[in-house]
Amino acid sequence: MGILLIFLVLLAACYFLYRRNAGWTTVSSGLGPDARRLEDYYRYLKSKSIRCRLKSNADSHLGTIQTAAAAVDPHNNEHLQLDVHTQDINKASELLQLLQGPEPHAGDTR
Repeated sequence: MGILLIFLVLLAACYFLYRRNAGWTTVSSGLGPDARRLEDYYRYLKSKSIRCRLKSNADSHLGTIQTAAAAVDPHNNEHLQLDVHTQDINKASELLQLLQGPEPHAGDTR
């Protein structure tokens, strides 16, 4: 009975870890100074009711969500990633393209 209980607890923990990360897609990532850009994207998407999260992989063993103050530190070299819920990925992609503006043409030499 004790072994069955341990097995069920391990199974529940694995399911929880799977569900925590299932349904999210990384749309952008960066190091150090790029964190400010990711923070801006995060705030913009949140303002448009897009389900997103900003994660830090420096403390991945803790599963830490990055705070705004640490994310914009220019001397911070940790890896950040912006994840969007898979149900919102199309809308988020459209909004981020609008935010970034049109790409310059290859023949434009201005």
